[in-house]
Amino acid sequence: MRCDMTGSNLKISGWRTMKLLIFGLLLLYIPMLAAGSLPVMFTQEELLINSTGVMVKDAKHALRIVLEAYHQKKSGFSAMEGYTRPILFQLGSEIKGFAQDGDKVWEVRITSLTKDGCRTLRAIVWVHAQTGRTYFLF
Repeated sequence: MRCDMTGSNLKISGWRTMKLLIFGLLLLYIPMLAAGSLPVMFTQEELLINSTGVMVKDAKHALRIVLEAYHQKKSGFSAMEGYTRPILFQLGSEIKGFAQDGDKVWEVRITSLTKDGCRTLRAIVWVHAQTGRTYFLF
């Protein structure tokens, strides 16, 4: 086996060198694993949600709130309409009557399929993570 990384001094050739490299990495990580000091990887949503007072803790709950609010506002949900996966973000400015700067908000986009097969944007709905209130951008 041969591995030559462009722009680097690392050159691996042969299985013996590869085994030594793997063994070295294991020696490095086994003590960290035993001590529990390996870095923990979180998704963006988990990092933002790990705060106190959060009412809407996951994407499924946010989607349920959005679909109920959209159903009430538009008096139904068409078979031609769909939605995007909820995303969680932190606001960068205040929205009067809805949220303050730094609050966490879920966003869901409602789309509709047209007769020619294109998707059109029907609504963008935000759900406040702490209160569960909805805000329609349009």
